[in-house]
Amino acid sequence: MKAQKFLLGIALLTSMLACEDPTDPETKAERLAGRWMVEEEDHLKSVNDSYHVEIEIHPIYEDRILIDNFYALSSDNSIYADINNMTLEVPEQEIDGFSIHGSATIASDYKHLTWVYFVDDGSGTELEVHAEFTKIE
Repeated sequence: MKAQKFLLGIALLTSMLACEDPTDPETKAERLAGRWMVEEEDHLKSVNDSYHVEIEIHPIYEDRILIDNFYALSSDNSIYADINNMTLEVPEQEIDGFSIHGSATIASDYKHLTWVYFVDDGSGTELEVHAEFTKIE
């Protein structure tokens, strides 16, 4: 009987610890959601490009975000990125005829993303792009 009470106590304690604490800070996806300014460069351009993207929380996966207007292609289409610790991973995806994949490092303040991604416009040649995203909203 004592063993059963002890095991029941352990089970209750474990279940209480497993519950999400409502005082915990936002999820990483929630911290990343918002409007971002992009400064982008590649070896083919003589001038850096600047534009905005919108990062949204994925409606199903808590460790995934959606990025509208990535590579300034379209605000009507999104790519997705998986959150892995303090890194964003963009697996190969196609948007508006462009194949894109790459990754970003998330700054500890969640207001800066440092990207390296690769873009193929359908020619079979990948362009290496470096970009800095800065959160503005």
